[in-house]
Amino acid sequence: EGRTNGGGTGTTRYATLTHGIGPVSVRGGYTDQAQESDDIRARRVFQRAWNAGSTYLYGGATSSLVLQYDFTDNRRDAGDVLTDVAQTHAANASGGKRLSPRTDLNLNYSIRRTRTRNRVEQSFSDNEGALLFNYAPSPPFRVSTGGGVRTARGGPSQDLEEYLLLSASA
Repeated sequence: EGRTNGGGTGTTRYATLTHGIGPVSVRGGYTDQAQESDDIRARRVFQRAWNAGSTYLYGGATSSLVLQYDFTDNRRDAGDVLTDVAQTHAANASGGKRLSPRTDLNLNYSIRRTRTRNRVEQSFSDNEGALLFNYAPSPPFRVSTGGGVRTARGGPSQDLEEYLLLSASA
């Protein structure tokens, strides 16, 4: 005896809140979803997620800065058992400074830390960042130099690579 058409009911609820004061904004949210089967032998599936974060913005005549942080937590239950968890912390910083009409300096850095758990717990960290110096002696000539870091994964290992660059264009 089998069923060819499974039926059920799904319910989704969500709430978000954002608020800004001057250069700072904060945000948060919550979502949950329940899936109930018409078959009493089937497990109820329940998912919930919440997040929170903040951003700072600065803009001056010759400089700018953006700082941002976010946290997310996702959970999934099947029946009365917690089956999956994923949590993420993410932070970003970006900025620039015009040093003269011909030169500028730019910074960008991001880090993300992720933790997952179902049958096995795993953690990952991702880094990406660069600092660049640009010089334009006269159009269309431009020289850029800088360096940075980035996460590289190969199989189970994770390394932080560093690099330097020099670029010229005309």
